[in-house]
Amino acid sequence: MIAPRVLLVVLVCGAWFLVNQGQTHACSCVQPGTPSEELAKSTLVFAGKVLSVAQPRPPLGIERLSTYGPRTVEFEMRTLWKGDWAHTLTLETAMSGASCGYSFINGQEYIVYSRDGRNVSLCSRTQVLGAATADLAELGEGSVVEAIPPLEPAQGGGECVAQSAGAGGDTVLLVLLGGLILMRRLRG
Repeated sequence: MIAPRVLLVVLVCGAWFLVNQGQTHACSCVQPGTPSEELAKSTLVFAGKVLSVAQPRPPLGIERLSTYGPRTVEFEMRTLWKGDWAHTLTLETAMSGASCGYSFINGQEYIVYSRDGRNVSLCSRTQVLGAATADLAELGEGSVVEAIPPLEPAQGGGECVAQSAGAGGDTVLLVLLGGLILMRRLRG
């Protein structure tokens, strides 16, 4: 029979590992190819201005999120080299560089390479437009997207809520509750 104290230590340690599992991952990238090679591998390549960066809210008031995110980034497309054009579009990236997420800054212009047309990675050739002279020279002019007036903020509470990729507070509570029930049964 397992001693209740040993069981309690095992449950507490297990809960700690579940909560902190998202903290151990790191991004490892293969060097991207030339602009032409990356254009061929991507489904969407454009230059545009960041209109907003939305951070996901932690579920149930948990203060930490996994670094996987996703963080949503809304762009105003200015120039298109590959993919479907749109005046505005939203892409996702992981929460931090540790999970290969790109840190976009509101109002900044970027050249963006997306392999699947939905996500952006730190491992792509995505970069601030002012630093992309080699990319712009190799890719050429592209198709210019007509400018439109700035969008008015949406009315209502259109907040983005994302579930973290790591274990959340609900899982930890269930593990602890199960451990307490098991301890009572062992005692009784």
